[in-house]
Amino acid sequence: MSPEQVNGKELDERTDLFSFGAVLYQMSTSRQAFAGNTSGAIFDAILNRTPTSAGRVNPDLPAQLERFINKALEKDPAMRYQHASELRADLQRLKRDSSSTGIGTAAGYRPWWQNRTTLMFAGISMAALLAVATWFAAFRGKAETIDSIAVLPLSMPAPTQTAIT
Repeated sequence: MSPEQVNGKELDERTDLFSFGAVLYQMSTSRQAFAGNTSGAIFDAILNRTPTSAGRVNPDLPAQLERFINKALEKDPAMRYQHASELRADLQRLKRDSSSTGIGTAAGYRPWWQNRTTLMFAGISMAALLAVATWFAAFRGKAETIDSIAVLPLSMPAPTQTAIT
């Protein structure tokens, strides 16, 4: 949940990018970006705290990816990615540069985007995020109000007597 969502402000595409940043953080560190024992504590963390540096939690994380996560998790929507295409371009550039420089080719090491479990989690997370965004876009401002209600009388059939012989 983004800070603007916690504050009940108007939501847009940048809200979803904040949520995606939180998913990237968790995928990269195996920790939640904003954790707490109660919803109030989590809301406080979202509004007032910066998550522990993803690079400190996972030293194998490329510095560029940490920068992308930090930008997606900006509290101020104006400082965040403005469009998903910007984030996608940055991630594609990181993948291209990592492949060309040989990062991730050491024996036994696989970058996070080549891990099937991580990709499955990312796919499920993106599908859920897309479903929420689609629902939000489809039903935004279309709530109908009920001006009246009709109450009809209930009628029950009279009990019938059966003769016992």
